[in-house]
Amino acid sequence: VLSQLAELLQAASLPLLPSAAAAELSILLWSQVSMSDGQTAGQTSSVTTPRPWMEAWLAASKRSFSFGSPSSRDLAQWLWCLAKRGVRPNGQWLASFQVASFRQMASASSQDLSNMLWALATLGTPPDPAWLQQHLREFGRRQAQRSPLPQHLSNVGWALAKLSHRPDRDWLAKYQEDVLMALPKFRPQEISNVLWALAVLNCKAEQALLKQCQAYMAARLPSFKANEVAVGLWALARLRGQPELRLMGAALQHCFSQARQLTPKGLSLLMWSVGNMTTPPPKAWVVKLLVATQVRMQGFSAQELSTLAVSLARLEYRPPQAWLDSFAAAAAGQMANFGAQAGCSLGVICLQTQLRHSCDAVLECFVSRNSCRCSF
Repeated sequence: VLSQLAELLQAASLPLLPSAAAAELSILLWSQVSMSDGQTAGQTSSVTTPRPWMEAWLAASKRSFSFGSPSSRDLAQWLWCLAKRGVRPNGQWLASFQVASFRQMASASSQDLSNMLWALATLGTPPDPAWLQQHLREFGRRQAQRSPLPQHLSNVGWALAKLSHRPDRDWLAKYQEDVLMALPKFRPQEISNVLWALAVLNCKAEQALLKQCQAYMAARLPSFKANEVAVGLWALARLRGQPELRLMGAALQHCFSQARQLTPKGLSLLMWSVGNMTTPPPKAWVVKLLVATQVRMQGFSAQELSTLAVSLARLEYRPPQAWLDSFAAAAAGQMANFGAQAGCSLGVICLQTQLRHSCDAVLECFVSRNSCRCSF
């Protein structure tokens, strides 16, 4: 029914797009996202947006930048919807968007600001530096006027990390203060996003925030998804807020109970968190992680394999031969993707475990590519 309704709406609206007002363009595009999201959970969406309709919408919205004076809400909704649909406009459209949204920045709400930055990061489009600085100033003003909602704080932090942009010290201090004040209202994914962003940006996290985040995770652990726990533990360790042993044990047990939901990325982050504990972890934790990673080994990227390697080297733990054989096979398949740092980690585990015979082919291939100048 939704698919048929979408087709009717697309056919009826296509000839009207050139004359549509900014608010009408917002409604039409939002309806495409809404009907797609309306599919039954776990079902592949049958609602698609034909290319001619989307091209006509983009052309109409581009004209609106110059003649229609779209509001900040319209602009934010346009970009958010495009990001949700995975549609990346061309450079001219994005440049016009930044000019139009820059003019409207002062009237944008914290939701508009967070949605715009989230969408640009999702589309992999770094904004103009002047635009980004103005955006952060306006978001800072909204923080001073009224504490933003957790979702807005989460989206902005995640986007800044994806864009590899670290704001100045004062902005980050206010950001962390707002997160701390709003922490009880955060959802698990939102707090994981915030911690991940602070860690990726290599920020100096406030100890009060890290302690409260640990307390939050301990109290609400059952509501966390396994990968959210993995991200949270990794970020806490990176931010020097090493989780307590009791929390680590409970968190790992929670993840193991949802082992099928753990992605290779989540598993590698868990191994890194255990490998970087200040006190030696129980052997049972490492064994369970080895079992979980071996099953999924072929799905690990070069960076994730590197994370496993260096973590085990730090633990000075010798994995079973079957695990090492699986690791070597997966690493050989990813050799073209290893960077220098990943290659160093691969060498570390081979040397630490003294099992060069299981990885000789991998090392030979790696050295022949001159991907790393380290001496194995």
